[in-house]
Amino acid sequence: MKALTAAEMREVDRLTTERYGIPSLQLMEAAGKNVAEAVLREFSRGLPQRVTLLCAREIMAATA
Repeated sequence: MKALTAAEMREVDRLTTERYGIPSLQLMEAAGKNVAEAVLREFSRGLPQRVTLLCAREIMAATA
């Protein structure tokens, strides 16, 4: 699996918004929600059933 740099990910987000009309906020919310769900799946035994995620320069919060 290839990890993208921050600049590469910004370009992917820009192209997705431009080509498919998906707002960048919607992309960020979906990404955060999926990460939170993955954390719950992998570590749910030791965690409460709610996970809050804060990321990046522009604060994005997602709860699952």
